[in-house]
Amino acid sequence: MRVLLPCAANLPERAPALGASARANRADGSLAGNGRVVLVVDDEALVRRSTKNSLERRGFRVIEAADGPTALRLYEERKHEIVAVVLDMIMPGMRGGDVYLALREAQPDVRVLLVSGSGLDAEAKSILALGVSGFLAKPYADRELAAGLERVGVR
Repeated sequence: MRVLLPCAANLPERAPALGASARANRADGSLAGNGRVVLVVDDEALVRRSTKNSLERRGFRVIEAADGPTALRLYEERKHEIVAVVLDMIMPGMRGGDVYLALREAQPDVRVLLVSGSGLDAEAKSILALGVSGFLAKPYADRELAAGLERVGVR
């Protein structure tokens, strides 16, 4: 059995203090959240936490879901404020492709950044062919996450 963890250099030190400007917390001067909401869907708590911290440092607010059904419920409740979804491809139960199709049914122009530790394999390509806006391989650095959100239309 192999256990892969994100590089410690890519883990955030801490989330910004309340009221701190997004610009002051962006390491590379790019994408600012300005209080916008991103839904992060991943069954791995460490990945959710590091992704959340990365986004919060850029000024985003983050909603977390550990599985597909929870993500769909949260999206339905808050779809009018969620600007993008960071979606893990491989999760127990409901897989990323199925979650994406349900999200798209709820809102056809949903912005989804598909993430996977398996790389851009056949499953990822088939999900992208369904209309997912972008793909990012795990582990990813803060700037790669920001660039991925920009690719899916978050400006």
